[in-house]
Amino acid sequence: MTETRAYLFYDGDCGLCSETVQWILRHERDASIYFIPLQNEFSRQFLTKKLGSYSMDTVVFFKNEKAYIKSDAILKTITHLKLPFTILLITFVIPRPLRDWAYQFIAKRRLTFFGQKCYLPDAKTRHRFIDSFD
Repeated sequence: MTETRAYLFYDGDCGLCSETVQWILRHERDASIYFIPLQNEFSRQFLTKKLGSYSMDTVVFFKNEKAYIKSDAILKTITHLKLPFTILLITFVIPRPLRDWAYQFIAKRRLTFFGQKCYLPDAKTRHRFIDSFD
């Protein structure tokens, strides 16, 4: 694992998550985010070891040996986006409990609102979807 890489653990069967991953690929500043579906065994083992728990309802952003969950994970992801999307960092002023409440509200209903959808990366981005850290 390199310090310049960031890893986003996401629900690979969620329509909202799949659409978000595609959106990030189009709007990130550089190609430093790598994507790992929560469905694989590596995710379960790695996140249980690093966080002490594992949930399919929680996005995790991992960089520099530090894990961020829920709304903090989203804010860390935003730091990798191009302008004008980094303006979304203003939401950092919202207290974490309120941000995480909104996150949980959407996370619990995401499959109802957005359905299931599995994004299959194209040849250009396939190397950014990984199964484990080498």
